[in-house]
Amino acid sequence: MALRKNLTLVIVSLIAISSAILLIKNLLTGWVMSVITWIMFTITLIINSYRLNQLNPTELDLISKFILGVIVIVFIAIIVTLNNTEFIQKYKPSKNYWIVIVISTVALTALKFL
Repeated sequence: MALRKNLTLVIVSLIAISSAILLIKNLLTGWVMSVITWIMFTITLIINSYRLNQLNPTELDLISKFILGVIVIVFIAIIVTLNNTEFIQKYKPSKNYWIVIVISTVALTALKFL
């Protein structure tokens, strides 16, 4: 039950470790996996904090919500930085890689809701 509940986090964490290794080697696959990872970290954080707030509204006080907001903004800044023109020119992703990013993100988000 616990593995099924956290399967998305386990998969995203494994992708993050793999993407870090591949980014060190300057591979396009590492960049693609990094984009997927940071998008999923952001989505997972938003979903989990929303669920926690719905389950127990008093659990998250104003400071916790502020810190979560700052973390989400930092994650979005990382996603924007990864999609900067310098990275796009360096890795030159084709349309197929963008399709992989979208499909992976949708699939992992759907897995989060199961």
